[in-house]
Amino acid sequence: MMKQVIAATLLMGLALPAAAQEREPGKPVAVHFVKFKPGSLDRISEIESKYFDPAAEKVGIRPIIIRMASGDWDRQYIFPMKSMGDLDYTTTPENKAWLAEVDKLAGAPGSAQKLLAEWGGAIVRDKHDFGFSDQK
Repeated sequence: MMKQVIAATLLMGLALPAAAQEREPGKPVAVHFVKFKPGSLDRISEIESKYFDPAAEKVGIRPIIIRMASGDWDRQYIFPMKSMGDLDYTTTPENKAWLAEVDKLAGAPGSAQKLLAEWGGAIVRDKHDFGFSDQK
């Protein structure tokens, strides 16, 4: 059975046009799936809409946010990356600028870290995956 699966997979690859086989993998993205504690979504939405989203818009790193209507997760955040090399940084220059912008919006230095801690404290479970997007 396993030989049949492998053979079918190889045949499908041969059936693809040469352009599809040779194309670049796309733009790298980080995908964050999050399940929040019951009753916390109103506060999470407030933090995101008042601080996180406007800061991301200003800095130019706004993720695609999917508010799930079914399944195991409450939110899916898709963060475009410049390259997979972004994974080498604990805090990228863009993330540092985002933190500073959240501090400004909240009115005090250190506010971004407090809001992140509150946001993170509302998480029941999460997972991170990485991949490539075909979006231009």
